[in-house]
Amino acid sequence: MIKRKLNAIQQSDATGGKGGIEIMLQDRYELLFYPALTITFVRPNSPAHTAGIQKGDVIQQINGKRVHQMRLEKVHGLLQEEPGNRVKLVVERDGKLHTFNFRLAFILTSIEPSP
Repeated sequence: MIKRKLNAIQQSDATGGKGGIEIMLQDRYELLFYPALTITFVRPNSPAHTAGIQKGDVIQQINGKRVHQMRLEKVHGLLQEEPGNRVKLVVERDGKLHTFNFRLAFILTSIEPSP
């Protein structure tokens, strides 16, 4: 959910199309609801795991871009880019924002070998 403050001055149609202006004396807000992208699994020993990302974290931003403005395919693509690329992830956990930085790794190098 995004809370956005509305402008205190706005054009009004209440004057019968004469271009009136309406001035609000109290702050007004609108609430915008967007789907949440919740992390459901973090691969053990992966760069994200090492950085501190946890199951249940809600992704807010990737590399400074708000996730709610992206298509799911774009989010997935950013997290699957070339090994070595930097990722700055902002997540919400327990109502607080946390920032994590890590480099992507080739998936097979982050998996523990079986005994």
